[in-house]
Amino acid sequence: TNGSGEIDLSNLPTGAYEVTEVECAGYVIDNAQRIIHLRANDRAEFVFTNTKKPGFRLVKTSADGAPLDGVTFRIAPIGDASRSIDRTTQNGGEILVEGLEPGIYSVQETATLPNHILDTTEYHVELSPGKTSELRLSNDKKPDFRLIKTSADGTPLDGVTFRISKIEDGSRYLDRTTKNGGEIFVEDLEPGMWSVTEIATLPDYILDETEHHVELFPNRTSELRLKNDKKPLLTLSKIDADTQEPIPNTVLTVKALDGTYQDDWKTGPDGKVSLRVAPRVYQV
Repeated sequence: TNGSGEIDLSNLPTGAYEVTEVECAGYVIDNAQRIIHLRANDRAEFVFTNTKKPGFRLVKTSADGAPLDGVTFRIAPIGDASRSIDRTTQNGGEILVEGLEPGIYSVQETATLPNHILDTTEYHVELSPGKTSELRLSNDKKPDFRLIKTSADGTPLDGVTFRISKIEDGSRYLDRTTKNGGEIFVEDLEPGMWSVTEIATLPDYILDETEHHVELFPNRTSELRLKNDKKPLLTLSKIDADTQEPIPNTVLTVKALDGTYQDDWKTGPDGKVSLRVAPRVYQV
């Protein structure tokens, strides 16, 4: 066809003719065949009508409605994966594909942003001639986790170390230490149940060996508040039995009866020595 969409064939021999459309870029082919028998002095005209091929627009957002650029999708006609195309969202979380064949297409996310959860759902969308079909999808953000550690009196405790691990996979864990007011903040974890266990605390505090569980949900920050008790303060005094005067520089052996502790303590100028120890039964 020329610029006017016409083909002019003059001086054809008489006879029977079949006219079939074979190509129309960007449009759905008109498959109807036209057959005519031309006699001398006849003039025939055929009109072929084409509809524009379908377009497809995908809009991807975060759960809060913010557009997400950089998410990749595989788009393929159902039953013909060999004709799949991969496209990545851009310019406000959009993918626009034009000139597709009509039919039902599979749309599946194959890669997302590091701080979002991959959506493995296979979506179906029907593409019709002359129309641009649109699919709007959202991605959940990975959960965050905040831990706040204080003393029993509410004082924030920096320097306490915790092991944070996914319960279903204990081989994947994070060790983090409280700071900036007794806090640990971890972003972009996987949803599910997590184990939180204290593995080291400050010298004057009792290690909390409890395994705490916390469930992390998409698009949320889960928080766990924990307290540490101070170790008991043990004070030893050495005095002269007759004068009641303090006796400095006296060495005393302190031993836990369960065998977990033994050390020598030396009294100071006031005849006393004080240290915080783990709750035990001690022999002096």
